[in-house]
Amino acid sequence: MIRSRSISCLLSITLIWSAIACANPSSFSALRALSPRQSNSATDYLVASAIYTNSENNSAFQCWEFKAPLNVSAGAGTVGAETFTFFDLANLTYTHIPPRFAGGVHNSPAPQIVMILSGLAQVTLPHGSETLWAIGGGTNGLFFAVDSVGTGHNTTYPSDEESNLIQIPFSGGMKSIPPHKVLHEGPCDEKNGQVVSS
Repeated sequence: MIRSRSISCLLSITLIWSAIACANPSSFSALRALSPRQSNSATDYLVASAIYTNSENNSAFQCWEFKAPLNVSAGAGTVGAETFTFFDLANLTYTHIPPRFAGGVHNSPAPQIVMILSGLAQVTLPHGSETLWAIGGGTNGLFFAVDSVGTGHNTTYPSDEESNLIQIPFSGGMKSIPPHKVLHEGPCDEKNGQVVSS
């Protein structure tokens, strides 16, 4: 049985660990603790895989890099971490999924952020051979599902462990997604992580 619960809050996530702190229902910050590498003059950007609808009306993967760089936080409890804030978010739904669960082929109910907190998700496409592996608290754990029309995608949770995730829809649909560029078709390369320097 899947258990879901909607929560309105500010979600602060380090790309090393996750925590939820209720404060502001209209923003979402991705945070990452600074290591010595980040103390140089390089600028860091958030990178994430996205499931979108292509021109043939099929769901497909892209790798997105958000145009605004990460900022250094001055917020209590995260001073010195890097942050990226998403605005215009509708709500937050927490979902608890049993082991070896098959979600079936479906469209995203709305353009949304998906964060795998624990467990493992495998996303495949009816009209494609690529696979997005989302590991809780790790590789591709944060991704975007914006294919609310078209052929949809298939999500399974193949682990022998339970999985936990959150879904955060954008209140204004596609127009609320921050400016980004497409790095390439297909999911992001898991070897590079979700923060890149330039």
